[in-house]
Amino acid sequence: MSEINEKVKGRLIEQFPGVEVSETEFGQVEVKAPKEIIADLARFVREELDFDYLTMVAGVDYIEYLQLVYHIRSLKDYAELIIKVDVDSENAVVASVAPIWTGANWHEREAMDMFGIQFEGHPDPRPILLPEDWQGGHPLRKDFIDKRPKRERQFRTR
Repeated sequence: MSEINEKVKGRLIEQFPGVEVSETEFGQVEVKAPKEIIADLARFVREELDFDYLTMVAGVDYIEYLQLVYHIRSLKDYAELIIKVDVDSENAVVASVAPIWTGANWHEREAMDMFGIQFEGHPDPRPILLPEDWQGGHPLRKDFIDKRPKRERQFRTR
C-alpha cells in the first residue's frame, strides 16, 4: 500500500504544485486543495490515478469557514484518497464533481441543503432533504437557529 501512496503523492505534487499532500495514520493519502482547482484535481485523480469510486462528500462547519471532505477509492489499487477543500462561509460556491463521479450528485445536494454550499455545474440542484420552499437556514451550520414552533411530545400509554 505504501508504494501506491508514494506514487499517488508524487503525481499529485508534480501535477498540482502548492497543494498540501500527506498520509493519514490509517494509510490514506490526504490532499488539502484550494476550491478553485477541485474540478481539475478530481478529473486528474479519476482519469490519471484511477480513483474511480467516490464514497462520500461531507460538509464540515468550522465557524470561520466551511470545508468539503471527499473520500475517493481506487478499486484497482485498493487505495483511498481524501481531498479537503475550504469554502468561505459567506460565499459558499465550489465546482461540482458530479460530472466526474455521478455518485456525488446526492452528496452535493445534501451539502447544499444542510450547509448552503452551492455547486456550480451540478446537474440537479433541487433540495434533497429539505422542502422546496424551505426558508429556515441550513440545519448543520453552527449558527443555525430553529425557528419552527415547538411541539409538545406526545406519549402513548400502554
